[in-house]
Amino acid sequence: MILEIRNGARAKGTTAPPIEFVTMQLMQLRDGSIGVSMKSTIFDEEELELIDQDIADDQVVSLDQLFELVRSHVRITPDHSAEQQR
Repeated sequence: MILEIRNGARAKGTTAPPIEFVTMQLMQLRDGSIGVSMKSTIFDEEELELIDQDIADDQVVSLDQLFELVRSHVRITPDHSAEQQR
């Protein structure tokens, strides 16, 4: 899954709710690697509740691998609607 964050704003013409935040949990494993779990949380405006979605569950052995995992699953794009209002 690739999560696209639009700096907290909705893109024009989309009905998808904005991402409230991304949570990353790290856990050292017995073999020396690090378990990584990433989740996104969105606000469902119809049900008025926060909903968690799994983004990735994986193992890494270095910070470089951790950053690559984040880059491969999370993309942050600028909020173009704010730029157009200026």
